[in-house]
Amino acid sequence: MPHSSLPSDATHPGHASDHFDHLCAAQTLRSILTHYRRLCTALDLRPARFPDFYPRLKASLQSWKAQGLLAKFDKRASHKCYNQGYACVDTKVLVIGAGPCGLRAAIEAQLLGAKVVVLEKRDRFSRNNVLHLWPMVIHDLKALGAKKFFGKFCAGAIDHISIRQLQCILLKVALLLGVEVHENVGFEELIEPSDEQTGWRARLSPPDHPAASFQFDVLIGADGKRNTFKCFRRKEFRGKLAIAITANFVNRHTEAEARVDEISGVAFIFNQKFFKDLSAATGIDLENIVYYKDETHYFVMTAKKHSLLAKGVILQDYMDTGQLLSPSNIDRARLMDFAREAADFSTDFQLPELKFAVNHYGLEDLAMFDFTCMYASCYASTAIVRHGHGLLLQLVGDSLLEPFWPTGSGCARGFLSCFDAGWQIRSWANPRVSTLECLAERESTYRLLAQTTPKNLSSDLGGYSLDPRTRYPNLNLQSVLPHQVRHMVDTDSPECLAAEAALAAAVSAVQTGQPELPPHKRPYRPIEPTALLRWCRRRLQVEAADLSDAFQSGEAICGLLRLYRPELLQPCSVSSEPLDRWRLALRLLSSQLPVPHGLTAELLAEGEADPEELLEFLSRVYDALHGAPPAPAPPRPAWLMEMVRGEDGSPQRASPIRHTPEGRHAANGDTMRRYRKRKNDAAHQKASRVTPEVKKNAKQAEPELSKKEQFASKVKDLEAKFSGTYQPPDKKPKPVSRVIGRIEKDWNLQQIEKKIEENSRPFVNRDKDYPVPRWNRDAFDDKFQTIQSLSGGDVIPFRRFDYGQRGSNHVSAMAARFGNSHRPAAAAPAQVRTAAPAGLLVRLRSSARAALGRLRAILVACVCYTLAMFALTLVVGDALRVLEG
Repeated sequence: MPHSSLPSDATHPGHASDHFDHLCAAQTLRSILTHYRRLCTALDLRPARFPDFYPRLKASLQSWKAQGLLAKFDKRASHKCYNQGYACVDTKVLVIGAGPCGLRAAIEAQLLGAKVVVLEKRDRFSRNNVLHLWPMVIHDLKALGAKKFFGKFCAGAIDHISIRQLQCILLKVALLLGVEVHENVGFEELIEPSDEQTGWRARLSPPDHPAASFQFDVLIGADGKRNTFKCFRRKEFRGKLAIAITANFVNRHTEAEARVDEISGVAFIFNQKFFKDLSAATGIDLENIVYYKDETHYFVMTAKKHSLLAKGVILQDYMDTGQLLSPSNIDRARLMDFAREAADFSTDFQLPELKFAVNHYGLEDLAMFDFTCMYASCYASTAIVRHGHGLLLQLVGDSLLEPFWPTGSGCARGFLSCFDAGWQIRSWANPRVSTLECLAERESTYRLLAQTTPKNLSSDLGGYSLDPRTRYPNLNLQSVLPHQVRHMVDTDSPECLAAEAALAAAVSAVQTGQPELPPHKRPYRPIEPTALLRWCRRRLQVEAADLSDAFQSGEAICGLLRLYRPELLQPCSVSSEPLDRWRLALRLLSSQLPVPHGLTAELLAEGEADPEELLEFLSRVYDALHGAPPAPAPPRPAWLMEMVRGEDGSPQRASPIRHTPEGRHAANGDTMRRYRKRKNDAAHQKASRVTPEVKKNAKQAEPELSKKEQFASKVKDLEAKFSGTYQPPDKKPKPVSRVIGRIEKDWNLQQIEKKIEENSRPFVNRDKDYPVPRWNRDAFDDKFQTIQSLSGGDVIPFRRFDYGQRGSNHVSAMAARFGNSHRPAAAAPAQVRTAAPAGLLVRLRSSARAALGRLRAILVACVCYTLAMFALTLVVGDALRVLEG
């Protein structure tokens, strides 16, 4: 990206915050790129891979606005599928088209760690049409910080946004993540590799553009339905003729325009009166109409052909749709009048003036087309291999699947295709996944893309990631098998493809009807030798015919250790003898990574190791090193320190490093991952038991003194002891609030007083804690007849039962009378004698309760007084110590 045209003051680091604010507020393609280039110049940055660019940008921007936005980026980049930005660190991606889907795919590829370049043929964003957004798209854009760039994004019940504004938001996100964007550059065709040294390139216009030398592994087509990739076959879906008209009028943002209500979608079958009145007043016959108010007044309507012919919009009727809607058969002036009359009538003539907005061609933003004619690609991706260089071609957005306009699914399905493309790039960069497996998995997800709706997607919007299983609840990744996509690979070595297809077919036949094993029970699967050899060539820049030739001298294995774990192996510690190199490498691999193996240094140095064992050993080395940043390890062991010595024979001092747990880069790390998960869960449960008050006191604790400050304090104490003026420091007493709590908050004096007052009253159970159930008339008559037949007719007549104290209501009296009539004669006087003092027992019980309540209140008051006096003593003691000091 050129910087020569920037002013000299733009290179000052102090202006970075101003450039960032201008970048966030910019609303055109040119201004966004200008402020971004000034920001990069001020911070001495250039677009690069995510791990190389983003941390430096984050460390340089310290404003509150930048920190809030970058926090959202951190949360997105922390997803497991990105592997901290190192999942595709050796991959280079070229994106054709800077539309919403092209930029969204570029963002995902950048978060994976790939080097991403975006080419845009236009020099401005001028698409005023408004897109309907599904809830998953709104959630995704908010997670990327859309409201930081556009404060009115989907505020309230708004669920739409203009394409131009959406492009501006996604372009800012892509640039701040490190994507390289070139405007006014067109893609012409692919340039195949001429030999094994050069990779895939593109012929561009202008041909001398710096991006023409960019070599890439993945090519993403996001240039709309007119995509330039000839290798993709397309199929056409055509229904009954339906002519759509889109019109954008200038929005002046006046009060009168703000009062006009939007029309989210009105069809003839739901509001026939409206459309009949429109036809009677203007002669315009429509099937539906939509009005969105955004940066422009956006109208979309479906007009009937006879109405367009009657109004003179279409000059002559043809059976062929292409001839019917060709520009030569349309009167543009009458089409403008047609759209203006329909817009005026649908808004009750409340819009003061309808002036057409201007598109990127400098004409009125008005279009008429047949939206029932849709195109879809036969497959989502393909692969081309030339001279050992593989290229993955992908389609996203309208290039892959053209949407059906009435459903409003274009943006949502385009974003889903971008996520699927990002997951495929991750699989393409993984040597454990073959080319056929990578293509088959993408085709399995592509079969579901046209069927997606907001209802059949996963409802957990926060759990969406690149993994298609988080988005498609009914996904079957085995619906397309690897041997079924063999025709999608174009290679100059058919024998390799045939062997891969045969292996895939054999694996599919074995796995048919068998349940899938968990990861820790699956047999270890080595990586393909060609993929391992390609990895070594890229990382070490060496040329070798096979693995045995590349690793026999031991220089390659030591070079990989120095590249990924430089703290373990220094150049001065490596011997020139192959046997010594392999002994050192095997000792480090078994103790520090660890990598299990059954090979000896003698066999490896002499090149006599079994090819299968060598392949498995190197595959485990790859699993331990690849896909993770070079991270510091535990301190080097003593035996290694003895081997690493300087020229004078003294051991070299190892640089201070951060401790890293063992097994971080282990190949089969399922056991360690489960151990870390249990450890983290236990720590989280332990932390959750800490009370908020303790957390607050811990946050307010004074920081510990540094070593220099502690040493200076000890020196001062010694000087004071020698001079006889030393006074021992007083230990700070514990805060009173930690001992007895806050009286206003923790003791709740009002509640204590209320309890004392309630306990001082005599206890009489007149509330409704134990209500007597009310019976209906039928239930009572039934029970009354039964009791009357048993008691001989001596029962009180029915009357409404009221609430009362247990033992003193009518039901209790009736039960007592019934019981007395069936008791022996000798027991009757006893019942009379015991029933007499019933009221006295109740009064004694209530008096005892009241006395206990008063005693409890007195005890609480005594405790409060004692604690208060204790607190006062502590405070007075501290004050006296301060005065004496």
